[in-house]
Amino acid sequence: SDHSREMNETWIYHEKQFSLLCGQHCLNNLLQGPYFDAPGLAQIGQELDAEERRVMLEAGADTPEALRFLAEDSGNVDETGNFSVQVLNTALEKSHGLTLLNTGRRELRDSIRDYTKEEGFVCNRSAHWFAIRRVGRYWWNLNSTLERPEHVG
Repeated sequence: SDHSREMNETWIYHEKQFSLLCGQHCLNNLLQGPYFDAPGLAQIGQELDAEERRVMLEAGADTPEALRFLAEDSGNVDETGNFSVQVLNTALEKSHGLTLLNTGRRELRDSIRDYTKEEGFVCNRSAHWFAIRRVGRYWWNLNSTLERPEHVG
């Protein structure tokens, strides 16, 4: 049929899981190209950490919260290469002017009337980032743990 032929002829960029860099793969799959690498995302994470420390210290380093925060490792990137939502959002904002909206927040969820009008979604499940996005007329699960993109609608 024309439908299945069109789906089979659609080219889809799909990075598969390497190490624990699902945040990197998620963004690249969402944007359909190799835009981000681990060192670049780690740099964003370090910049966010520095900014968070600066803000915390301005509020006073002698509070229990500040002392606990300053004793922690990075909240934005861990040693395995897992990146926070803040890193992913900052990367998308700086490179493409895109912003991630948290649809878990009721007021945002209610403001999106028709999810099918969106271009894509960044999802997190069990500490794993993955993208679902429209390519052409069809929606695809671009999870980096999949062997190939999965048609979802």
